[in-house]
Amino acid sequence: MAELERRLREGHTEARRLSSAELREALAQIATARLHRPALVVEYASELLKRGGLGDAEWAVQEQLATAALHVGAHGTAAAAVAALGRRFGGASLRVARLEGMCLEAAGRFEQARRHYGDMLGASPTNQLVLKRRICVEEALGNRAEAIVQLCEYLDVYMGDEAAWLHLASLYEAVPSLQRAAFCFEELLLIAPFNYHYHTRYAEVLQSIGGVDNLLTARRYYSHSVSLRKTPRALFGLLTCCKAVAGTRAGRGAKDNERLLALAREQLATAYAAEAPSLAPLLEA
Repeated sequence: MAELERRLREGHTEARRLSSAELREALAQIATARLHRPALVVEYASELLKRGGLGDAEWAVQEQLATAALHVGAHGTAAAAVAALGRRFGGASLRVARLEGMCLEAAGRFEQARRHYGDMLGASPTNQLVLKRRICVEEALGNRAEAIVQLCEYLDVYMGDEAAWLHLASLYEAVPSLQRAAFCFEELLLIAPFNYHYHTRYAEVLQSIGGVDNLLTARRYYSHSVSLRKTPRALFGLLTCCKAVAGTRAGRGAKDNERLLALAREQLATAYAAEAPSLAPLLEA
């Protein structure tokens, strides 16, 4: 198993060179580890299905193949896999119906996909994956406001969905509605308080909103992000935020602000000198 995992991470062996057992194990590991290797899944699953003899395990492979084929734009392969699943499980399967909707999306038939998901939700109103797909359709149609409404309704039910809060924050930033985006990042920080990226994103939103109180709070969250992980994004945010604070009456000449400003500049200078020396002069701008 360890050898196979190493192969998957470093490269891959052609499907025809692997036994059926190795192909099945590779597909299982990709699914279990949630590795994003759709092209590899299409190659391995297609070869495995061509060999046959899978019994009931065929249907899990067909489902994995359908999803991966949609990722790489192999619409014919995806449609064939979904059709095989439909013949086996019929129209009563919500999993097959969801894949049919995804095929409609891939073909650009968004209005039809919207009606399809609506019918599915009539039978199963709280189906988490179908609710998410319907939101994706609204975004694809350019209906950002409706996507936001539906995502808020989704989060009323699945309030612990970290990815959904992050996506809603991004939608609010695009509108823009920064106060609402800030609320989303506050929820994310409750879910994942040690995620340095959320601290940085929250600070960026507060800094964009502006005002002395927001700048001071943003500085605190940039600082905490840097304490968790010294990323150039967080350090540059801290640098610009400290400069903004220095331009206010509350921050002018403040020793703690000057100390943080010097720290951010020093850490960034070190990082740029090592990775991108030609850009180092920008730090003094």
